[in-house]
Amino acid sequence: MKIIWNRGLGLPECYYARVWGLAFKHFSIRVHRWQESDDMRAYHDHPAWFITCVLRGGYMDLQPGGKVDYLRVGSIRFRGAEHQHKVFLLHSPTWTLLLTGPSNRRWGFWMDGRLLK
Repeated sequence: MKIIWNRGLGLPECYYARVWGLAFKHFSIRVHRWQESDDMRAYHDHPAWFITCVLRGGYMDLQPGGKVDYLRVGSIRFRGAEHQHKVFLLHSPTWTLLLTGPSNRRWGFWMDGRLLK
């Protein structure tokens, strides 16, 4: 088991979120405190599937093709690792609870439908 404690996401000089959690061999449980929206220049995907639940606040899950999913307190969503999105906060801070599966790929950033390497 690995403890994740107050880890910053984003550039060290301007974290957009903080994470606390427990990581096990095949899954993790994490709490995110979103302070800012994602970088809007590119969509991203994830190394594993995840289930997210909004505990406080809310955000828009912006997806390619203009699809938007509004998540507010109590919203629960399953997302596959390949789910491309940007997180745009409706309220700051926004708190989410995540359950993630085992990592089986690397993070990816997408622009104009192409994976950036």
